[in-house]
Amino acid sequence: MKLEKSKKKIPFWDDSPYEGTDRSSGLVKLYVGLYGGQLIFIVLVIIFSVLVNTQSTQYAQYFFILFLFVVLFVLFSWIGTRHPSGIKEIQQKALEDTRALLIGSAIHTAGHPTLDCDQKIVIALKKDCLEIYKYDSAIPIVTIDIKEIGEIKTIIYDDDRVPHSDVVDSAAQALQVEFYIGDKKHYCVFRSMRKVRPIDWYQAIKKAQHMGQG
Repeated sequence: MKLEKSKKKIPFWDDSPYEGTDRSSGLVKLYVGLYGGQLIFIVLVIIFSVLVNTQSTQYAQYFFILFLFVVLFVLFSWIGTRHPSGIKEIQQKALEDTRALLIGSAIHTAGHPTLDCDQKIVIALKKDCLEIYKYDSAIPIVTIDIKEIGEIKTIIYDDDRVPHSDVVDSAAQALQVEFYIGDKKHYCVFRSMRKVRPIDWYQAIKKAQHMGQG
């Protein structure tokens, strides 16, 4: 009797390396950028052509270095072409399964009593609540009623990592959400928000609050 191969479990959420507020980090991002990658490849081809035309063995070490660059370029380009479709499908399925208006990931810096500091979470905004999930489950671990959400602030960090929340800025790096559990007020901070920017979360939650009051 043949045993059926177990299907690989699809996670509830996965992040794209190209989305988020910090787009400059990572060696992969450097090489798989569309225009940057093409430019590097063209330069390498030109250098290779020049070296080949010299017909001299003294450039053997340069051939080896050039070969490594080409291999790295092909490898990182392959990684870049692999990622988008699968991750987009996972994210789209999460959006459909939760029936959310907006969904994205973040790191819970601090503030919520049932979440850990620096915990990676998924946030989904619905018409009447804000739900928080783990990456591996479609069951929310936290639900915050829109009516329990108070003030919302976007946060910008200066060069000394001092947070400023006195203005609403599209370049914000984090989001602070005031909410109530019973009569107790809490301030929850989310950073490294991916898929959806802090400023977009700010606008969407404000809109949901306004619709809830109508």
